[in-house]
Amino acid sequence: MADIYLHNPRGSNNRNRERNENRNNANRLFDSQNNDKGGYAWAPPMYYYVGSVLPIEWTNQHSCGPNPNTYCEIVIQYACDADFHCGEAGMTGTCNSTLRDGTYSPTVDYSGTTGRGDTAAQVTAAGQNKQLTTTITQARKDSLFYGRHETYEYWKYCNDRKRNTNLYTADRQLNDNQGARSTRQNPNDNPHGFECPEERDYYPYWHPSPWRDIAILTNDVNRCDFYRKESQNVKPKNYCWVPTLTGSNKHPNQNDATTEDNCSKKGGIWKTIPAFGIAPPDCMEAPYTRDNHLGNMGEGNVASRYNWTIPNTVSGQCVLRVRYNISNYNYDSWGTTSQPDPLPIFDKAMQNSALDCQITRDPGASEATETPGQPDTGSTTTASSCTGNLQAIAQARGPLFDRPYVDFGLGNDSAKLSLAINTNQNGRTFQDRSYVFAIKAAPVGGTIYNLNVRGKRGNIVQAYPAVEYDFVPNELTVTKGDYVHFQWANSDFNVGRQPNNGEGQQNSDRHNIVEIPNRNTNFPLQLSKMSMLPSDKVATFALLQQDSILKSRTPDLCINSGPNALDPVNTDNLNALCTGLVSGEGCDLGFTVAGRANEQASPRNCGKLNAGDTYFDGGLVQVSNVGTFHYMSTRNNNFSNRSQKGSLTVLDVEALSLAAKVGIALGTIAGLVFIYLFMVWGARRYPKSTIGTCVLSINTFCVDVFCCKYCRRSNRRLSVAERGAASGERVNVGLGGAGVGLAAPLSGPRGSPQNSPPPPPYRV
Repeated sequence: MADIYLHNPRGSNNRNRERNENRNNANRLFDSQNNDKGGYAWAPPMYYYVGSVLPIEWTNQHSCGPNPNTYCEIVIQYACDADFHCGEAGMTGTCNSTLRDGTYSPTVDYSGTTGRGDTAAQVTAAGQNKQLTTTITQARKDSLFYGRHETYEYWKYCNDRKRNTNLYTADRQLNDNQGARSTRQNPNDNPHGFECPEERDYYPYWHPSPWRDIAILTNDVNRCDFYRKESQNVKPKNYCWVPTLTGSNKHPNQNDATTEDNCSKKGGIWKTIPAFGIAPPDCMEAPYTRDNHLGNMGEGNVASRYNWTIPNTVSGQCVLRVRYNISNYNYDSWGTTSQPDPLPIFDKAMQNSALDCQITRDPGASEATETPGQPDTGSTTTASSCTGNLQAIAQARGPLFDRPYVDFGLGNDSAKLSLAINTNQNGRTFQDRSYVFAIKAAPVGGTIYNLNVRGKRGNIVQAYPAVEYDFVPNELTVTKGDYVHFQWANSDFNVGRQPNNGEGQQNSDRHNIVEIPNRNTNFPLQLSKMSMLPSDKVATFALLQQDSILKSRTPDLCINSGPNALDPVNTDNLNALCTGLVSGEGCDLGFTVAGRANEQASPRNCGKLNAGDTYFDGGLVQVSNVGTFHYMSTRNNNFSNRSQKGSLTVLDVEALSLAAKVGIALGTIAGLVFIYLFMVWGARRYPKSTIGTCVLSINTFCVDVFCCKYCRRSNRRLSVAERGAASGERVNVGLGGAGVGLAAPLSGPRGSPQNSPPPPPYRV
């Protein structure tokens, strides 16, 4: 499997609030095709300012970029609440906060309009099962208990329109009664939230989509122009709306009007969804990655990363998604179709009629009962003929059927080799999505960089295929006067780990920032020597205001009463930890009473950051001190187990060193001298040109340093006055008036000016 996992922003991989090793439901919101162990548990929502720089980081299991082992594309997109529609065909109309992770709170009246009409029984059931990982359905499409990205109306139109029958399907029998929900990767049209499988599997898509393109990273940059032109960022998309085909009378195969002409013949209305009206997506070569490795890319020893400048799309709910498509040369991924021309060997109809063999997936045939190389029931075709035809297919274009045994030339059955090929994966798309985040207007006019945290609780084996804790980016270079937005979310829904596999309370993430003298040091600097953060921020970033948080919590639920109140669902984990908590009490390191037995679990052990909120927003920090600063998280920088450190470099372009200033001055002088010499050379080569006249009018003498060999009497330069006198012209000698020009006849050695030979030309 060639999984892809999003690490910043944290990717869900369809998780929510389960504290399990594996996710509960692979179909909750979207089809990821990833391993069940991947993904990060839910944490409070983050937000990013318009114009700020957000590093998007991911790992993909197989190769990409300039690696010859596969073809690949990585498509990064985002969508916000206003991009999802609940009206006609899911293309028009507004929705009521469609984007959501799926939440529960006993303080919300879910039976009213706020909760979208859930019954008391449904509220009770959700309260008992707070993991909230059930796939949304039409009946529950408005319930806040269920996570939702795309809308039901969008999914319904995907189901109702005919699939693109030109797409290559290999030997897969697609359920044509389910429209565009059936694809080679999803032949059984399994639902994945309200996602449209055909749109998920192919890019660029030919129908309207709610997803805005950010970037396409590919191994073939020759396709970049095509990607940019076809992006819905700049190109309107069309769909056919057939009002008469509604409700129970609407059969999917009837709505096959995928062109304007067919739409009209069906009695439909050909409609256009305007382009998003934003810049075309960025397109570049994908970073190099190798096979069988969920690790850093080849260059720079950092995770695969794309720095996204947050667009001017202010919204309270947005989602990021990244798709990873891999294919190979077993078939032409761009030229192969299911049609008989130009590659008839791929045509299912031809296989059914000419081969009459099983595994051709006749309509109505059961995939489970078909055997490769055997004739269809009632067919006169022999088994040997079927085997031979299948071998012909394999030899002609590669084995395009499941788990084939192939003869590579030895000519006998005992020499056949089994190939581990699954035709719904031979060319495959993987996906991950973020949790919901917000985009806010920037309160300042300068450059903003986001500094976040990635990773999950556990050691490297336990966290895999996620990663251990780290800062993102862990090396950041900014300019004096820029802003850094320090912000991270913590989850209390990690798998329970013993203290040696994660510090502090079980299930929990917590992070802080404390300055250190260098990256090879694991002790914080003394306060008097810290200079990375403003002095009024140092304590907040280190201690997370835990003392005041503890004093604001009530002992019954141990819930913060402030705006960053802990989600009540956390009380499953925190009630036991908060037993005996007295209102008004703050941090206390009295855990040593029991021989440090309660050190990790004590809710008042602020040294372990146990009282910190599940969300930390350090706000915008304008950097003013120049230099390179280093920092760590004291809780998670567990030397020899894991490292969580980072560096911030602040440059001052207005305060260059003396050496830099001298270098710039010398470089400027050298450049001017070069330009001067080039102009002199050009003037001497082409004296009658505009530049030649200009240069020669300025240079009334020869500079021996540069042109000594030309400073001979026979070919010396003439001044402007001398050239004018030679031709009898009147020249201005600098007195300024039009009538003060002087004319001086030039006397040659013999004769008069009238019969004197012309002056010698300028020599080059």
